[in-house]
Amino acid sequence: MTDIDLQRCEFLLMSLGLDKVYFGLFQMQTQSAHDNQPEEGQNYDTKYITKFEYKLFEISPKEIGRTRSSELKVQPIKLSVLNLVNTSPIDSSLAPMQQYQFVTNDVIKQMDRIAGQVKDEIMQINSNREKYFSELRANEKQYALMVNQNQALKQRYQQLKREISELMTMQQQY
Repeated sequence: MTDIDLQRCEFLLMSLGLDKVYFGLFQMQTQSAHDNQPEEGQNYDTKYITKFEYKLFEISPKEIGRTRSSELKVQPIKLSVLNLVNTSPIDSSLAPMQQYQFVTNDVIKQMDRIAGQVKDEIMQINSNREKYFSELRANEKQYALMVNQNQALKQRYQQLKREISELMTMQQQY
């Protein structure tokens, strides 16, 4: 991850008050050479190779409350598909994903699971946010009520002081 990526994560952590962020990087690289060699686990013989690499990271502060980019912990999340290969030339007239053979059920399940976890965290954050704001509104109403009660007590106190003062004046006259 670059410094700019970490600064983006820092901004998200601070501005949204999150305790972690998931950050994904997708890279596409095209190689065009007559002597391309397959990597381990790949079988192809072509001069057009498009490689895909998707990396997912969990970004969180090393210490609670520390969100500066230099104080972030970057934890890679292992995905079962990190090096994806297409062996035909890229034709812009085709729908981009039709020619790629890398999306398997395992990949879909893994991405769904990660998306589900992210969705659950977002829902939890939203729930906490709603709870916070409802408590804040209740506290504001209670504060307004207490201010009114305080004002009424001050007025009653002033009235009692005047009455006592009048009684003292009347007592001194007799």
